[in-house]
Amino acid sequence: MVAESIPARRRGRLLFTLLAAALATALAAPGTSIAAEEDEAAGTVSLVVAVSSTPIVNPGQPLSLGVTVSNDTDTSIAAGEIAVSVDSGVIESRSDLAAWIDEGAGDAGSIVGRTPSPSIPAGGTATITLTVPAEATLLTDSPAGVHRVSATLEGSDAEASGRTTLTYDDGTLGGAVDLALATPLTVPPQSRGLISADDLATWTDGFGLLSRQLDAVYGRPVAIAIDPMILASIRVLGDEAPESAVAWLERLASAPNEIFPLSYADADIAVQSQAGIPTPLAPSTFEDVLNPDRFSDPLPGGGATPEPTATPAPEDDGAEATVPTTEELVAWDYTRTDLVWPGAGTVALPDLDYFDRAGLTTAILGSANVEPVDGPTPNAASSLGGSTAVVTDAAVTAALQRAQEATNETDWAAANARLVAELGLIATEGRAPTVLGLFARSTTPTPNRVEATLAIIDGMATNRPATLSQAIGAPPETRTFIDAGESTERVAAVSRLISMGESLTEFSSALTNPVLLTAPESRSTLALLGVGWLNDTEGWNTAMSAHESSSRATLSSVQVLPSSQINVWASQTEIPVTVENTSPYDVAVVIDLNPSNPRLVVDDTVTASVGPKSRTVVKVPVEARIGNGDVILDTSLTSPTGVPIGTTVRIPANVQAEWEGIGAVVIASIVFIVFGLGVWRTIRRRRRERDAPDESATETDDAENDTPRVDTTDV
Repeated sequence: MVAESIPARRRGRLLFTLLAAALATALAAPGTSIAAEEDEAAGTVSLVVAVSSTPIVNPGQPLSLGVTVSNDTDTSIAAGEIAVSVDSGVIESRSDLAAWIDEGAGDAGSIVGRTPSPSIPAGGTATITLTVPAEATLLTDSPAGVHRVSATLEGSDAEASGRTTLTYDDGTLGGAVDLALATPLTVPPQSRGLISADDLATWTDGFGLLSRQLDAVYGRPVAIAIDPMILASIRVLGDEAPESAVAWLERLASAPNEIFPLSYADADIAVQSQAGIPTPLAPSTFEDVLNPDRFSDPLPGGGATPEPTATPAPEDDGAEATVPTTEELVAWDYTRTDLVWPGAGTVALPDLDYFDRAGLTTAILGSANVEPVDGPTPNAASSLGGSTAVVTDAAVTAALQRAQEATNETDWAAANARLVAELGLIATEGRAPTVLGLFARSTTPTPNRVEATLAIIDGMATNRPATLSQAIGAPPETRTFIDAGESTERVAAVSRLISMGESLTEFSSALTNPVLLTAPESRSTLALLGVGWLNDTEGWNTAMSAHESSSRATLSSVQVLPSSQINVWASQTEIPVTVENTSPYDVAVVIDLNPSNPRLVVDDTVTASVGPKSRTVVKVPVEARIGNGDVILDTSLTSPTGVPIGTTVRIPANVQAEWEGIGAVVIASIVFIVFGLGVWRTIRRRRRERDAPDESATETDDAENDTPRVDTTDV
């Protein structure tokens, strides 16, 4: 089903009409632009047609169709008529089907019905339904199989047409196809690496994204690929996890489906290989988000349950509390753990060895990574040199994903028609292969149509459900690998992301508790590598830019503040250094002063602790030795393990330590002079007393005669 634009000859007549109208308007109303009227003819009119409800039509059944006409031009289009045609002959092969849908090749058949089409305003859409009586469908005497169907807009000032198919089943359809299906349980791409409690509550309620994803495939022959981030996000909340999330996890544990893990946060393993990361990344720990008070009950969901780790409770250093380990938080009773599901068409040849070394010995590859096979449709199981893979069927997967993400009934029905036609034609090839179809990773938090599409597949007589393990175990087809790989820009961006993470890990050595930085960073890195971002390049670039800005802010959050000139007057003194910490973490740093010349000597470094969002002044002992003059102190910080923190700051100092000695001499001289003057005055007084003895004696006698005698003792 492909919509056609307005034919060139018709477009020319329409443009001529619009130009004539513009000229007439300009003559009547001065200032009107003819160019503006020409622009109104921009855009196209498109048409989509599909058999309603199900593309499988049985004998005696009327043909119900839906037609959607979209007017993407800047002018309205006039009312017209929809003419529907059906070809009584059948499409013989998958290549003929592609030629019909994609190129319009083949006999359109005869018109079997008409219905009016309304006028459609600029930018508007109209959906028209049409039912053709069984006797008028031309199918009664036609062979069973895939038939061409088309619809054309006629009698309007615009033309458009669309193509689709129906599958006529009179009970004689032969052959079979074994169809294995897989679907991911994922959430829209994000950059945190953990899902918030609010989002979990929303996505796991009765109509939430995760609930609808699980409900659509629960108990059906569809393998489930689960993002371990979902498991961890629920479990780290312990007793405080939303009830709906816990119930969802328990329901997943009870599902009889095959279940295998994606990488954490559905991180793109192919780009990790291409960026030179030695082994696939995994979250380092969840210690930063585990509160021992939350874990009074067992973890919800299935999976292995290692012995819990005893961890001191922060509220009471003497108490012991149990918190789950990283392994417990992501554990599950998986059907198999040897699968890797990279993005379609993103794998380079060396990646296959990378997957194997990581224990991921079977890759789920898109058809863009292998050469097509001539002849009948092959098994999904493939041998690629020394590697094993299951290769999706391109047309089947494309139809599945279009049906899954359809936003209206006509688009959904058209996708189903293509899906049923592809499977029906595979069945007629006589080989009965086991093919693999994949549903898409979620790109938006809106309900999908997986369940309804599976019901359509169930109604096919030629379809035989197969498990993913059966598809992997089928006789492999030798295929030629296409070395695709990811864009050099994406690989370079991922390399920068990893390099930034390594810098943050080094910086974390300054933190009192490095896990508070390294743990969320490891999860954030994985989230930014999510495969879901491949379909949202603009959003990914924005998220990567925000992460880089935040990381650079963290790396520059601890630093020495510049200082004005410091005057050094003493030979032994202390230099004040202000250390600022704008991060939310407690840090410990070693302060080192490196003088530019020997006038100042710093004997040792000083270690300082700085709280979050604060600054502190640290005094570093120095000694002035040789002469006076200017000194530049290169002041730097390192972590206790020797990692440089922040940038070196140059603090100017003016050394005048010799004034200390001069001052001491001056003071000593003053003391000596004062003392000398006192001694001199004492000597002169005693000489005067010795030179006048008679007078002194007379005065003493008179005093003794006039005053009573008193005995005294020196103490």
